[in-house]
Amino acid sequence: MYICRVSGFVSGKTYNNACHYSAAGQENVITIRYEVLLSDVESEWRSFDEVKRSEIKKHAIAAGTDSNTKDSLYICLGTCLMAGIPGTVGLQKQLRANCTRIYVNIRLPAERL
Repeated sequence: MYICRVSGFVSGKTYNNACHYSAAGQENVITIRYEVLLSDVESEWRSFDEVKRSEIKKHAIAAGTDSNTKDSLYICLGTCLMAGIPGTVGLQKQLRANCTRIYVNIRLPAERL
């Protein structure tokens, strides 16, 4: 699965040549006119609970803003039934992937490469 985006600001995951995204509390699917996240920046998945909030703000991949809480959202990976499921997470730890363990994708600073 890869990270996708609908309408320029709603993030989701690709599956079967479609972008699956959450809106109004339910999963929606779009098969055309979506974007896929591409990056050549070195990064790593780190446990959400082991990363400082300031580090997330500075190095995580932003995914938009929660329309209800106005919390900034970042790309994450949740572990569900032994599978990695992409989603978004806010700094208030409101997980959008309905999973137990959360990992945030952190871009590595140039000096660590």
